[in-house]
Amino acid sequence: MAITKLKIYRDGKLFKHSKIGDFSPEGRVLPIDFNNTKDPKKGFWVDIFKDENKPIFKSLAKEVEFTWQGNWSTEFKKDKDTKCKCNKKEKFHFRLVFEKKSDYEKVVEFFETEQKAKPKTKRSRSVKKRSVRKKQTGGKSKRKRVKKIKQDEFKKMISEMEQSVQKDHEKCNASCYKIKTNYAKDKKKHQLKQKCHHECWKKRIKTVKAFHKKYPKEFKVYVKNLGGGGTKKKRRTENKRNANSAYFEFRSGSSRKFWRIVKNGSKITTHYGKIGTLGQITTKDYASKVDQTFDSLLKSKKKKGYVEKTDYGDPNPKPPTKVEREYMKTCSKAEKSKVLNPNMISQDCEAMLDRGEGELKWMTGWHKDALKKGEYDWDKYEEHSKSKKGGGKKS
Repeated sequence: MAITKLKIYRDGKLFKHSKIGDFSPEGRVLPIDFNNTKDPKKGFWVDIFKDENKPIFKSLAKEVEFTWQGNWSTEFKKDKDTKCKCNKKEKFHFRLVFEKKSDYEKVVEFFETEQKAKPKTKRSRSVKKRSVRKKQTGGKSKRKRVKKIKQDEFKKMISEMEQSVQKDHEKCNASCYKIKTNYAKDKKKHQLKQKCHHECWKKRIKTVKAFHKKYPKEFKVYVKNLGGGGTKKKRRTENKRNANSAYFEFRSGSSRKFWRIVKNGSKITTHYGKIGTLGQITTKDYASKVDQTFDSLLKSKKKKGYVEKTDYGDPNPKPPTKVEREYMKTCSKAEKSKVLNPNMISQDCEAMLDRGEGELKWMTGWHKDALKKGEYDWDKYEEHSKSKKGGGKKS
């Protein structure tokens, strides 16, 4: 049974002079010839195996789509005297469009009918191998069983892995700190130092990803136990605002401002300024009109476009000292410097304000030296941190 009235598309290209060779619905092979000329020598042919393809049927359009994958042999001339044969692994997408519905139904029947005499597949070989193994092992086939890891053991494994990764990361960064640089004199060494730190970071991520790939099931269970990786909807819980304080932020265009208000008895304290700075603090006594003014100030800020955020401030705010202001100036300069911070990473200067005036004085001096030299002295920083841990005098 052959079909000639059809159009064959290979990867979207139309072949006009095409046909399907003789085939039976109970067979295994569907021979396809596709050509753009009437000369059969210049055409192509492909054997479509029933087991290796899962076609898509479109009854209204009378179309059949499937993919073919296999070795594609070609012949071409290198020179006048020599010829070359090449075998390539190719993957093509075929679309068969039939003129008659009866031809379409024949091809559908070919793919849907089960084979009466199935050829030997790779499974038969594996069955033979198993039988040989059974004879060798006395009738019992041995299989490697993968031990299931409990979550308590897996947590210990994760902690050990993280500790080892952190140690390797610190060693790698220590080797990078040995590269002494001066940005003003030698920019190439500065770039080498940055690349060294980047490579250390890459190594750390590779080791962590390899551990996750090694134990995928255990890692999924571990993440679910932590409360992540699920699709459960979490209930929204509104943060209860303190009745005596509130914090607002305003972000529009280039302006970034904050405003905080605190009510203590009959006094109201307002703290305002640019985000990332210490700002200014004012305190006034309103006597019996405290509650009225507090509410009116909140309403006016909301009308101006200020957005309320969670308030983590001190219930009894104090004006910033000279040491704190000087530290914030030098830290913000270092943060904005393209030489010291080329990637413009946030240094979180405000987080250091709780460490005391002695630590802030040392940090301001360290930042000032870096701004003068054009690079941070990390050896000095390590010595300072070690002296703090050992309980010695600060350098």
